[in-house]
Amino acid sequence: MNKLEKLRELTEHILVAHHVPGRIRFKLKSHLPDNLNLKGFKHTQQLLRFMESIPGVKSIRPNMLARSCVVEYDTKVLSASLWESLLKAEDKPNVIALLDEVEQHFQWFKMQNT
Repeated sequence: MNKLEKLRELTEHILVAHHVPGRIRFKLKSHLPDNLNLKGFKHTQQLLRFMESIPGVKSIRPNMLARSCVVEYDTKVLSASLWESLLKAEDKPNVIALLDEVEQHFQWFKMQNT
């Protein structure tokens, strides 16, 4: 499964509840599938630390009871239109470049946290 297919699988379960440049709120439509591959993360806090360390992400505030998550981001790094393309898992160069960057960042993060 390639990166876009994995992204599409994930975005099927996510709804954008609110979005203004610099801040986006996601809601889970349904439970995430059991086969969602989050290997490499020992616990939720480590996953959140990784996500907050992605260039352009300022903060992430999950609300487990509401099944939502607010992401504050730098619009100079992650534009509102990039979020739209990302959530649609569009096969665009900027989406692929971001997925590649996140994957490289994940490899670095794993090395720092082992």
